[in-house]
Amino acid sequence: MTWTTPFTPTNNTTITSSSYNTNARDNLNFLHDNSWQLISSQVLSVAAGSISFSPAGNFKNLKLLVIARNDTADTYVCLTFNSDNGTNYDALRIQQIFNGGGGSFASGASYVSDSYIQIGVIGTISEGQSLIDIIISGWADTDKHKSIIGEMSPYSYGSTFLEHDLITGWWRNTAAITTIVIFPGANNFAIGSSFYLYGG
Repeated sequence: MTWTTPFTPTNNTTITSSSYNTNARDNLNFLHDNSWQLISSQVLSVAAGSISFSPAGNFKNLKLLVIARNDTADTYVCLTFNSDNGTNYDALRIQQIFNGGGGSFASGASYVSDSYIQIGVIGTISEGQSLIDIIISGWADTDKHKSIIGEMSPYSYGSTFLEHDLITGWWRNTAAITTIVIFPGANNFAIGSSFYLYGG
């Protein structure tokens, strides 16, 4: 369904069912269909070493929202597609870190030919939860590699530091994405961590 520029009625314009359906109903359906719609969600009642999603639907892009903590120690969060654990992933992270003492600094890290994409960092159950927001572009396409972009905020180093990350990544594969796996670099996602997959 495509967007139709609505006509502007004048006084005494007769609104037929066909005109209403084209200018109102179909355009409302278009707006609904092109907004983010929840595909699946998981909220942990027990700690878990990984979370998986199987995207479905006629969506152009996917949005992955992670609100999580680690059950043992600070660690990064990883993302893979289609059970591919080969060195087919590249990523770049730009970090802004605020020191509670009044200072701040920025740094970056690149990961080439890795076996996953690092999409953020999470703290422990004694710290605040990290929010990770990722867009996966063209997930169902079969003629191009897959790219992601997103951000992570806030991650707390104890009580004195806050970190905000910008993330971009690349999966060097033209296959449509059928499985998404999210896992911590060590230990488990803590109870209460939540994961949401949207399509749009």
